[in-house]
Amino acid sequence: MYRIEVFLRFGGERPSSKVQQLFNERQVLTLERGTGSNAGKDSKLWGTGSFNAGVYPDLPAFMKWSDLLDINKVRQDRKPMDVENLRAESCAGDEEGLVVRTVGVQLRGREGLRRRLLLRAGRQADGCAVAGVRAADALLLVSGSHPLRRPLAWSGVLQDSVDALHLAGSLRHQGLLPAQTSLWAVANPLVDAADSLERKVAAGAEVILTQPPLIYPKFECWFDSVERLGLHKEARLVIGIPMLTSSGKRMLPAKNA
Repeated sequence: MYRIEVFLRFGGERPSSKVQQLFNERQVLTLERGTGSNAGKDSKLWGTGSFNAGVYPDLPAFMKWSDLLDINKVRQDRKPMDVENLRAESCAGDEEGLVVRTVGVQLRGREGLRRRLLLRAGRQADGCAVAGVRAADALLLVSGSHPLRRPLAWSGVLQDSVDALHLAGSLRHQGLLPAQTSLWAVANPLVDAADSLERKVAAGAEVILTQPPLIYPKFECWFDSVERLGLHKEARLVIGIPMLTSSGKRMLPAKNA
């Protein structure tokens, strides 16, 4: 299942030049791309030329509690990230459009997160390019969906997307990440308060992807708060639009309301 976003408003002064040029020229549609065994399966949809950016997810081996008891998932989690997957994704895409790679914090410490940021950007530990991997135009930084994050949240030891934004900004300042790498983050207008977005923008987020506004009054309330804080002038907002795969799903927003 793919998620589509549509650009809503302009703002901000420091995306990378390629990202800034794209947002200044036109409305932006992004497509969540297939990864791993699904890499390339969306090539026909991508090939329509309707999308300006491909967003590659960074999913953990453990998505739910039962996965912790699955020996195959345990083995997958212990494997180092396969650079060949990044090379396959690079081949499945094309030179058109932005490459946006998600980086999930999950349960990583600072050093593990540092390595992940560099690798997802297409860089080695010393900042040199990884052969055969297209450099990311942007990194989408998220806390992640590992099932242990919620029960450990109270401990204060877990890093989150704000920490990742600060670290990515530091790596960019050191020259280990290319200066033109844009830093993106996410927001859920149905759950998050606007001050959560404010912290991400203050940490360096230049583009914000949101969940779909399925309950529109809540979304309007959230966006009013965003405008009051002036965040729409500091970051570019890309609003999620769900892709309907059947006629029955047309009633989904009404049911959720």
